[in-house]
Amino acid sequence: MIGTIVGLTVAGATYLYARKRDVSSGASAVAAAGTGIGSGVATSMIFSLWPLALVGGALYYLGKKASSQPKALGPGSD
Repeated sequence: MIGTIVGLTVAGATYLYARKRDVSSGASAVAAAGTGIGSGVATSMIFSLWPLALVGGALYYLGKKASSQPKALGPGSD
């Protein structure tokens, strides 16, 4: 749903920008369709993959935190 909204918004903005720059209607529509579809797909992919990124980030943080602690006393310590 959000991907569709983002795609339509970007497509509309692209079309208006192209028409403002005196590009033909056909070229404006093609540019709007391309950018709208691309941004909609990218938004959908980001929203579908965020749980994986969240879990991966948490695992990375926990692994980094555990490995940063000293394993034993350094040389020369009493």
